[in-house]
Formats: sequence, structure tokens, C-alpha cells
Amino acid sequence: MYATGIIGGGSEKPITRSTLLIRLGSGIAYALYSVIGRIALKKYNWLTVITYTFLFASIALLASFKMSDVLNTAFTEKSLILNIILLGGLSTLLPFLLYTKGLEHMDTGKATILTFTEPIVATVIGTTVFQEVFTRYTAIGIALVVFQ
Repeated sequence: MYATGIIGGGSEKPITRSTLLIRLGSGIAYALYSVIGRIALKKYNWLTVITYTFLFASIALLASFKMSDVLNTAFTEKSLILNIILLGGLSTLLPFLLYTKGLEHMDTGKATILTFTEPIVATVIGTTVFQEVFTRYTAIGIALVVFQ
């Protein structure tokens, strides 16, 4: 909740109902990916599964912004194009490719448990490498992830 700005995040604008629903839907979809992905991998190639995952996610994402604004900003700020490619490829596509491929060889429960380490590792890297502030909300979030 701290990362979303709901608790102690100091966000400038309050979170709207639609934003909260989109965030909850995203979390539920991510949680279901392990189960649905595992089922799909029994019938389809892992690259097919990831292609459809990104296709449907992209369609859902298109409803949340104006493509013309994104393109105008990306081509105005040339450095953003590299950031978009790195964020899309390195931080999004590559982890999903590896996770989906891993689901072929691992029990869904074990794979899901391993994904719980991701927010903890991100928090540790954020505080140690990028000097982000470690607060009590951060500690509570880590505890909730570990002890859920």
C-alpha cells in the first residue's frame, strides 16, 4: 500500500475509485497468471502463452492512456525511447519470458512463492542502491509479504 501512495506515500492527488480498481485488477490478474499460465502450458508452447498474455495486457492497457500523448512525448524527448525499450524489454518482457518458461519445469505453488521475493528484493535494492527512504511502512510491507 505504501508503494501505491494510499498509506503514507505523500501522493499529491487522492487515488480515485477507478485507479484503485485498476490496481486491484492488475494484482488479481498477476496472481492468476501462474495458475492460468500453467494450464495453458499443457496445451500451448510457452512463446504462444506469452504472446497472448502481452497481447491482451496491451489491449487492456490501451484503455488507460492516450496513445497520441505517449508518442508525442516519446518522440519529443529522445531519451525516453531508450527508457521505453529497456522498461518494456528488460524489465517486463524478459522476466515474463523467464517466468513462463520456468512454469514448464516447476510446480505452480513453488513458482508463486518465488515471486513473493520480488517486492522484497526491489525494496532492498531501492534502499541500498538508490538511497530510497526505508520507513516503517516499508518494513510493514515486507513483513506482510513474508508472513502472508
